Amino acid sequence: MILKFKIFEKEFISMRNKELDFLKKHLNETLKEFSEKEEISISVQIISYISGILAEYYRSIPRYLIDINEKDAFRLYKARGDVSLILVGFFSDWLNRKNRPLKEEDYINAGKFNYWKAYYYLDKRYGDIIKAEKEKDYFHMLNNSFLFIDLFKDISENFEIYTDLLKRYRLESENLSKFFDSFNPARVLIFEKLFKNK
Repeated sequence: MILKFKIFEKEFISMRNKELDFLKKHLNETLKEFSEKEEISISVQIISYISGILAEYYRSIPRYLIDINEKDAFRLYKARGDVSLILVGFFSDWLNRKNRPLKEEDYINAGKFNYWKAYYYLDKRYGDIIKAEKEKDYFHMLNNSFLFIDLFKDISENFEIYTDLLKRYRLESENLSKFFDSFNPARVLIFEKLFKNK
């Protein structure tokens, strides 16, 4: 019985990982296309990071920052920043409802602060090592991408830009969904084919 459960558990984890990979890839492509269409200059590394956290939390996102249970300081800062980014980007109506003690601005401040703390934590622990490595020849052969540490600094500094991208993306998705809902299913398939061929 235990062996069967282990096999089932392995298969379940494998299926979930494939589902998350597919979702992340889809979100990455659509956010990239959307940011280009909206002429919002966002690096591919930031889009990839945001797609990853959206895929990670797509089934269940903590509603409050105090619901995040992480023991490691870096993971706590990162998770709080991630949740703030998603809540402000996708659920600002929920955040701004009446009689709520915390508003969107509080989550913006929390997101910026926690991403900055994640950056600071990593920079203090690994910054000197990475900066020394940047001077070596092999490092120049790598593509000009964010260092993982700098990614958190960038998100902290540009938090509102990234949440605005998510708000606009959500709004367009809702409008497109409402547009498709106004037609019968056969017409929806025709419209989807037209959009895919463009």
